Amino acid sequence: MADEEELGFSRLGQDELVLVWKQIADDDRFAAALSCKKFHEAGLHCGKKWHPGKPKKVLTVTRVLATLRSASLQAWAAAVGCPSHYPHWVEIHGLSGAPQYNGRVGRAMGPPNAQGRVQVEVDAGLGELPLRGRPISSKSLKSLLVKPSNLTNLTSLSDDLVHAVYSESGGAIGSCWKEVVIPRKHSCFERDVHLSQLRCQSLTATLSPLLHKCGELLTIQRVERPHSRERASMDNQLATYLMIDTESGFAPPEWQSGIGDVYLYRAGGPPGPPLAATDFTAQPVHLTLDEVGFMWDWINGELGSGEDVKLATAGLYQKRMQQYLETNANGKDHEEYMEQLEDLKAKLASGELAAAEPLRSFP
Repeated sequence: MADEEELGFSRLGQDELVLVWKQIADDDRFAAALSCKKFHEAGLHCGKKWHPGKPKKVLTVTRVLATLRSASLQAWAAAVGCPSHYPHWVEIHGLSGAPQYNGRVGRAMGPPNAQGRVQVEVDAGLGELPLRGRPISSKSLKSLLVKPSNLTNLTSLSDDLVHAVYSESGGAIGSCWKEVVIPRKHSCFERDVHLSQLRCQSLTATLSPLLHKCGELLTIQRVERPHSRERASMDNQLATYLMIDTESGFAPPEWQSGIGDVYLYRAGGPPGPPLAATDFTAQPVHLTLDEVGFMWDWINGELGSGEDVKLATAGLYQKRMQQYLETNANGKDHEEYMEQLEDLKAKLASGELAAAEPLRSFP
């Protein structure tokens, strides 16, 4: 029976294997990739296009996280040279001397020290996410030394973690965006709920006003002090575009320069009808590089980098998002998508197409 199943998979083409791969839960893909070379190739092929020349690495992230589930998997990962899983997210439990930290999440920064303790950068409850690539990245994040027995590794993308995007400043568009994970219990999600209910913004995190108009509750969180580095190195055009005002078409001055690295994450559910601030809920939903790639292309293309911001509506946003994701899934590249978009805009400008026509025919 096993031979017959293996023969059946070998006869499937790449597109068919990708469709099968998409039906496998995120948390089971590690085992699937190990058990079948065809599945491994399908997983890599499935995410090969989201932006020109930049492959997604969701499979790699999932596989490294999966090695944390048991000591035997960790030993296997070390033996075959898997990338280091540090830092990774953990949950603290069973502390008697500092019980206030039980239930908190944080990052295990490295293997146990000589005393058998793991350094953990703990979520302090203020909603601040860590600056990637640095040990203790904020004064508000507490560093603790914890026994491994008091830590639970967070590995499940359905129960423990949610995908987000980290946008580094000063780099080329697309190449400086990375898909990361955030614990669902992180205080950033609770803080966003409180801020929305108070109808205010924090100094570091806020909702994108443009996408909020389109029913997308996308939070942008800064992780660096404004203007703390050389100006060009802190430019973050993606964050600037996402902060465009829906009336003026321009981002506020504080979001035009000196921004630094930012996190992008959903905390209020998938895109839908425009919501009032009080409808914001603490139900994190995955945000992918494909979706962020669409946001960039849509604002930079159809909305004219803010000049045509009044065209932004929830219905149009959701329709274009679906078309973009389907285009990528079908293997069409970014350049083809943008060429079709420019051709459509030219036809609209010349009066060749009625305004409602593109909604039925594009792309």
